[in-house]
Amino acid sequence: MSYPFPLRWAALLLLSTIPAAAQFNSAIQGVVTDPSTAVVPGVAVRITNVETGVVREAETSAEGLYRVLSLGAGVYRVEATKDGFRGARRARVEVGISETARVDFELAVGSVAENVTVAAQAVAVETEQGRVSGRIDRTQLNDIPLNGRNLYNLIALQPGIVGRGISSAQGAGGAGNDAFSGEAGPQAFSSGQRTESNSFTVDDSSVNSAARGGITNLTPSADSVEEVRVVANNFSAVEGRNSGAQIQVITKSGTNTLRGTLSHYFNNNTLASRSVFEPAVPVFRRNQFGYTIGGPVLKNRTFFFHSYEGLRQSGARGTITSVETPEFRD
Repeated sequence: MSYPFPLRWAALLLLSTIPAAAQFNSAIQGVVTDPSTAVVPGVAVRITNVETGVVREAETSAEGLYRVLSLGAGVYRVEATKDGFRGARRARVEVGISETARVDFELAVGSVAENVTVAAQAVAVETEQGRVSGRIDRTQLNDIPLNGRNLYNLIALQPGIVGRGISSAQGAGGAGNDAFSGEAGPQAFSSGQRTESNSFTVDDSSVNSAARGGITNLTPSADSVEEVRVVANNFSAVEGRNSGAQIQVITKSGTNTLRGTLSHYFNNNTLASRSVFEPAVPVFRRNQFGYTIGGPVLKNRTFFFHSYEGLRQSGARGTITSVETPEFRD
């Protein structure tokens, strides 16, 4: 039996697979000099992700400058080598979302077999980008109490941001202050802008609502997020969509080590009090639970990560509602 030409192509497309890759926009750059502060061209720079083992390489230019683009957030080891000089290494360089880290080296004359490890603390102020931004890292997501386990509630704590940060529900499902709402709009204001001017991305993909400004259609589970970057102003023209805060979320990826987490958060009405319109404290139960697991598929090359979060709750609180009398309706 023969098939029409378009049908054969449709079947071929369904059976084929297209590799997908996350978009990363961080970078490491620097200048390599000798003890006389003269630049050193032709230095081999090797950048290794500490957790995944993925390696990127570069070479310094005639001006002694190197730059490695499209890096994901994480911890890196940076090494510089050149014949006639001792090798230099920075063991741990932390790079955040859309961040450019500067790592300079001074190579001393000597044997290539000799290595100098440079120990340096993380810089608290961004030196490579003239912007006002804050970073919510993995430690903060784990340790800071999150009302409703909604990671966007931490936005208002960042530099250049005012407001409560508490999300308001715009769509059906959920109470708005958790990860299960169809549309969530954190009450955060950047540099005098309205909340409608805020923009949201997850793994560099826009998750902004097409119907309402300042609303995100995706709230990832806090346990599945590696870090969040909140840029208040002076952001890159690459963002370019909205004039308010740029909320950039990066999710976790697998590493060379198989690891996972389990979580369960429970609260009820035990410590609650009734409102003046309630005869008694309403019964309320909330169970929020989940797990994550990630690891290698091919060591130093391909990784997987999976997460799940569930919510089971019952009960309700009293609310105030205006009801028209028959006389008013008539």
